Amino acid sequence: MQPVRRSSHRDPLTKPPTLGGTDWHRFWLKGEKRSEVVIPAETEASLKEQYVRWEEMKEMKRVDDAKPRCAVAAGHP
Repeated sequence: MQPVRRSSHRDPLTKPPTLGGTDWHRFWLKGEKRSEVVIPAETEASLKEQYVRWEEMKEMKRVDDAKPRCAVAAGHP
C-alpha cells in the first residue's frame, strides 16, 4: 500500500492541473483562443494579456522566419 500524498504546489505529481499547456498548443497549432475564465485566480484581463504576449511572440517568429538563412545552414559552402 502506498502512502497518501497531500497536494503541494511544489510537487509536480500532485500539482493541480491547469489549462496553460493546452491553451498554448491550441493557440500555436490550431489558432484557437479561449475566452472563458476557468482557471482559479485567472481573470478576463490576465487571459487577454496571455494572448497579447503570445501574439507578440507569433509576430516575432514570423519576422524571424522571413529573414534569409545562413548559406552554411542552407547547405552552401
